[in-house]
Amino acid sequence: MEIRQVTRRVALVVSLLALGTVPSCKTHSTEPKIDAGVIMPMAPGDTWNYGSAWFDSTGVVTYSFTVEMSTYGPDTVGSFIGYGFYNFLLWPLSILFENEPDGVYSTNDPSAELIGTGPSSPQPIEIDKALSYPTYPGDTLTYRGYLIRTQSINEMMTVPAGSFKCIHYDAYSADVLSYQLWLSPNVGMVRVWRKLGPQVRVDSLQTYQLH
Repeated sequence: MEIRQVTRRVALVVSLLALGTVPSCKTHSTEPKIDAGVIMPMAPGDTWNYGSAWFDSTGVVTYSFTVEMSTYGPDTVGSFIGYGFYNFLLWPLSILFENEPDGVYSTNDPSAELIGTGPSSPQPIEIDKALSYPTYPGDTLTYRGYLIRTQSINEMMTVPAGSFKCIHYDAYSADVLSYQLWLSPNVGMVRVWRKLGPQVRVDSLQTYQLH
């Protein structure tokens, strides 16, 4: 009796395999990446307040201050329609941003002068993907001289505004770590770390208001 039952189970498994109905592990291409939503809210009037500080090479705070970042728009540059940020913490030459199904895109300021060319040589309009979202750990993209790598998609970050499940991005310039970004979907930038020479600046979210 036991031999017959084992034989029947083996035959059933073989049949299911032949039909392709045996459940299999999820693959990289079908596994959900992270919660739905946008990685950077952009409704006009959205506001984020940060406590910011510069640190010297020994980790001592040399200067601390607060930053209020807020959204305006929509506005246009050429054919690009997006939203701008007052006191944006990143990418100073990017002026408009927009959420798309695969991430955040931005355009530059074409009126800004190219270094060494003078005001008669405006920059061409460039539309680039600034951040991948949804994303997986290890994903990379190149954005205006930076290599941006996704380090984690479920890293908890605690700041004065609370604790948030964040996507952690690292940005490298010439193989040197220049930025670390922690963004929480539907909240925005929770924490920003940047290195400028021997100094480090850290911006931590204190309060925010979204519309």
